[in-house]
Amino acid sequence: MTLRGSVYLKEVPCVHSILNNKIPEYCDGCLNSFPNLSSCSSCKVMRYCSRSCQRRMWNMHKLECKHYIKCGRLPIAQVRLVLRIIGMQNEVRDEVNTLISHENEIRANPDLMEVYYTIRVVVSNFLDGEVFVNEETIFQTFCRIQINSFMVTDPDGVDVGLALYPKAARLDHSCIPDLQYIFSNREIIMFGYDSSMHSTTPRISYYDCMTTTEERQTYLLKNYYFKCKCGLCVDSNREKRITALICCSSDYLNGPIIFDKLPSFVKLKECNNDKLTKPIMVRYCPACLKVYDDSLINQIAGNLYGETKVHVDFDTALDALIMYSRCCPINKPIQNIQLISVKDIQLEESRSYYKLFGHKDSLYLARCCSRVHFLHTIPIDSLLDNVNKRHQYNVNQLEISKDTLVNVIIAISLNEYYWRTTWLLSDRLQLGQLAYSMASFLLCHISDIDEFHNCNRMNEIRNHLISVYNTHNNLNCLGHVLCKFSSIAYDILSPLTEYRFNWQQGLSTLEHYKAQDIKGSNIINDLRELM
Repeated sequence: MTLRGSVYLKEVPCVHSILNNKIPEYCDGCLNSFPNLSSCSSCKVMRYCSRSCQRRMWNMHKLECKHYIKCGRLPIAQVRLVLRIIGMQNEVRDEVNTLISHENEIRANPDLMEVYYTIRVVVSNFLDGEVFVNEETIFQTFCRIQINSFMVTDPDGVDVGLALYPKAARLDHSCIPDLQYIFSNREIIMFGYDSSMHSTTPRISYYDCMTTTEERQTYLLKNYYFKCKCGLCVDSNREKRITALICCSSDYLNGPIIFDKLPSFVKLKECNNDKLTKPIMVRYCPACLKVYDDSLINQIAGNLYGETKVHVDFDTALDALIMYSRCCPINKPIQNIQLISVKDIQLEESRSYYKLFGHKDSLYLARCCSRVHFLHTIPIDSLLDNVNKRHQYNVNQLEISKDTLVNVIIAISLNEYYWRTTWLLSDRLQLGQLAYSMASFLLCHISDIDEFHNCNRMNEIRNHLISVYNTHNNLNCLGHVLCKFSSIAYDILSPLTEYRFNWQQGLSTLEHYKAQDIKGSNIINDLRELM
């Protein structure tokens, strides 16, 4: 199975609508970000980078333009997308009307119908009778947007606006997708690997696949009205492995079970069951018979798992770094955040709860690791200062050294690399971005060139891995890590550099290492020159 991909589809949207808070930053014509954009001379609302972009958008903007002037307010992006479709030329509108709508399912969804009723009122008030649009047209347009629209993102993954891509919208879903996609300003670029390029029915993923089967199934059923039966969703053994809570020698904890229903052979340190105000759910280890409060497990799982649709920022990434370190302590045990526990029942100490998630196959831990990417580009001195200021991070107030922090970040990336290549290889774009980010991080923050071929540094990093790293990968020194990640990043991302210019220069550097033998002497001299 090759990692290298090639472009399958390029498409510009037939209609789009920038999010309200992004209008000052992004050109409405090309969806590119510019510091100084010119406003529409009439409505003063939409912004453009050039005359050509403004002319291109005029047919779409002219209906809304006069109403922006008249009503003096700006509807949300979803409403503006409805308005733009209503005002589109017949042939383009006809193409939109061929897209699936799921009208019956949406009519049966009270939450979506409430959203629709609000949009219908806003659209009617906005047009103020100047353009006649019947209710059925508004509803059908709303349904097609709900089912077929894409959220356009910038190179950093930040949401920019909604768009309809008729060809891309016709592709079905799989949690093991044949195609992945990125956005280059307003254009969607879809690319595939291996046999997917020759498939008559290639599929994309409608949702983040680094999730539990239950979360994906719930999302797809709620938003697209089908139950996915792809290989990922029917693989119960995989799901059991990646969601397992491991205490000691057992594969997973038993439960959850009502406390009163615990088997008689399970012993608690202390129990005063008469004082319980309500039954509680617990889990227990069948090997060592330790008992855990299920509510505490869920609390930690939620913190590790994070929110799927939230864009990562500095604080979120730093929290993830600290959560990882609770599962694999740095130097000294990490002081835990205060957890809500059950009165009058002495279960396991809260610190022991983190070890339940501390295995290399844990989905919860992998998602936690994925949020640390953001820190790869943060100046290490600034990051170190923030880490050491966090009281809950180090109970003994011992300052973490710069080298230790760098080692931990490398260990986190190695854990995520293992998880993605073991459990989610289909998401090659994220794997490529991880490899690119980590290789760049190594070149920036390993100041002693000799450490690239010194096994001692790698042994220090292994101390911060959740579990002993697989030796079959032959990553015995940081030079091996650099070459491995450079090769992966180059193979996956190089076909896309014409659409992501920020990757071009970095990959030209990494290309040098993808085929190198770290044991050779030339790479050391080359590293000195580059740094």
